[in-house]
Amino acid sequence: LQNEHSPLEIVGRFGGGLSQLLRGDGEGGFTPIPPGSSGIVIKGAVADAVAIDVDDDEDVEVFVTRVQDTSMLLDAQR
Repeated sequence: LQNEHSPLEIVGRFGGGLSQLLRGDGEGGFTPIPPGSSGIVIKGAVADAVAIDVDDDEDVEVFVTRVQDTSMLLDAQR
């Protein structure tokens, strides 16, 4: 999570960032994709995110809820 203000006291606050996409390789490895390349920009503290096909078109969308802010629906392209 980015912009998290309530982690363990020993860790401190996580501040900053717009988003971070991690592309999985299917074998447990992940490659970070920066916002400039992914096109994903999420301002604020993300509370949760879920991948779901909301319009039943067999393409996955990502529903994101943010702390004290509006929710977002992102069209996830494979």
